[in-house]
Amino acid sequence: MREDSRSCLWNLVRVTLLLSLQKEEDGFQLEHERGERIRALLDQQAREIEEFDAKSLEMGFSTVVITNYGDQVNCWVICFPVFYS
Repeated sequence: MREDSRSCLWNLVRVTLLLSLQKEEDGFQLEHERGERIRALLDQQAREIEEFDAKSLEMGFSTVVITNYGDQVNCWVICFPVFYS
């Protein structure tokens, strides 16, 4: 009976260690995927800003100022004539 208890306890320890390792691996995987999503979003944001700037110049706007004060976002469009030769 004592041998059965030891065997059962050993199995419980092994399962606990395996679950702990699996949890750690899952955490690393989730962190990696999160990092990839953040990089993709930052790349998308950079492309959108470049497109916005190009469209603004096409429309004749030379400066757009966007400020963010906490939860308040302000946008000012300063229009100067853009002359192309």
